[in-house]
Amino acid sequence: MSTNVQEQFFKALVDVDRLRVAGLLYERTLSVEAVANELGLQQKHTRHHLECLAEAGLVQVVSDSDGNGYRLNRQQFENLARSQFKPSPGAEVIVQADLPPDELKLLQNYVTRDGRLKLIPNQNKKMLVVLKYAAGRFDKGRTYTEKEVNENLLQIFADSSTLRRYLVDYQLLDRERDGSRYWRR
Repeated sequence: MSTNVQEQFFKALVDVDRLRVAGLLYERTLSVEAVANELGLQQKHTRHHLECLAEAGLVQVVSDSDGNGYRLNRQQFENLARSQFKPSPGAEVIVQADLPPDELKLLQNYVTRDGRLKLIPNQNKKMLVVLKYAAGRFDKGRTYTEKEVNENLLQIFADSSTLRRYLVDYQLLDRERDGSRYWRR
């Protein structure tokens, strides 16, 4: 993480009121006025807190028919936190996945400490374990655009296209024929 990004991340989270704003936006999208009212803050202070959070990439502006609202960029928040608070060298890689213990142990060989894939193994049995791990990033019952799938997979592997293709080939993700929608099996 670059120094500037680190500074923005800590600047954004060093203030108690900013943490309260982030916590509120974790739950739902709100306007400046709604955040100020719920937290008992002045609107000018609320705007400042939202600007700091937005500069750090932790908050997104969302426009709808009612105007602009703000929501927490959960993925960015998680990525910045993970990159900042990495385990110490030599610490065991802890992978959170809904896999049997033997598959979790095998997966440890292919995942870095921050949860990224080192590579996709060639051997089918090992590849399937890695693909199950990747598929676990998608919620069952929800559909995703190809862009959303790629953005999600880029968080764990640089070649999202290959990983996406394998997930479909191994029938862990389904898709429309035209590739416009994807969903987890």
